Amino acid sequence: MNIRQRVNIFDTLTTRATINKTQLNELTNFLVVNRTYRLSIPDVKSLVGAKSLAVTTMSSLFNQAIELHKEHLFNFMRFPTTSLTIPEVVTYRHVTFDFKQLATSVNGSGFADTLKVVPEFSNTIFENVTPMLRNSGELVDTLAFQSMVVRDLLVRSYYDNKSTVWLTPSLLRYLCRFYNMSMSSVIASTFNLNYSEQQMIATVFSLFFLQLVSDTDTAEIMVKTSKLGLGTPDQLLGIIGRLKNVLGDRYDAMTLDDVCIGINNLGIARLEGIDRRFIYTRQRSIGPDALTSAMSIEYPPYWCYLVLTVLSGRKMGLQNTFKRNDLNKDAVAFADDLIKTQSFLPAL
Repeated sequence: MNIRQRVNIFDTLTTRATINKTQLNELTNFLVVNRTYRLSIPDVKSLVGAKSLAVTTMSSLFNQAIELHKEHLFNFMRFPTTSLTIPEVVTYRHVTFDFKQLATSVNGSGFADTLKVVPEFSNTIFENVTPMLRNSGELVDTLAFQSMVVRDLLVRSYYDNKSTVWLTPSLLRYLCRFYNMSMSSVIASTFNLNYSEQQMIATVFSLFFLQLVSDTDTAEIMVKTSKLGLGTPDQLLGIIGRLKNVLGDRYDAMTLDDVCIGINNLGIARLEGIDRRFIYTRQRSIGPDALTSAMSIEYPPYWCYLVLTVLSGRKMGLQNTFKRNDLNKDAVAFADDLIKTQSFLPAL
């Protein structure tokens, strides 16, 4: 059994490409110096007590999180925008600033000592709610705030989870179907591939996604036995064998670059040089912004966040995959399972 370590959000390619060590130092120093701008307990209660007008999958998860008092995992801060110079990194919205992960990341060495100056920051998630609040303190967009909190709890859950499988097999099966359909369809439509060829590509993406949330053996079992629409057992075994031959030792911990190498070696004649840049470019609109979209392709908590956002009715590119592939028939069961599972919110 080959279990790969769950990636730290600060060690993902998107985070490393957009936030450097100097900026992380600016962030921690700024927050320590300006810790008085943390919201008070009454203000936090008022903030998380705001109700959205519509009941959605996202709002239901958020409400469950608050019932379980998961707001204690956060440091909500509001800064004066006229009298305080705020570093740019403090305003970034595409990364979950989980200090528990920052202290152990490759680029975060040394920051743990800085954060020890303020024990109340230890193991918390920093949220800059300044742009989310009106002058009165009311939320500008309740669903956007709730979505951010749920996203960041997914990030913490993924990092904290030490089990072989993150979440449950049924939840991962739905997320994987959403993932392989989205990723394979953009390649199939670009190169005019037939259904069988798209299935081959979807198999590679499924193995990659399931490796990120389990171990290699479990990933292979789920690809072979789950209802992912990937072809016959013989076809699947052939693709797995080809990937192992092409990637060698890298097979057990595939990266997106390895996925591209694997796809280019499937023997599909019309494919031309699939690479990371191609995928990023074609999938830049699946999420609310290009950076979140890029992160979601290689980081399962963000993919789950995008799926929940689609199920909650927010318009973005990933909705096209949802509509084209009849994913709505299992959506209610997925949402119910995520709310009920003991491996997500109750485990935090």
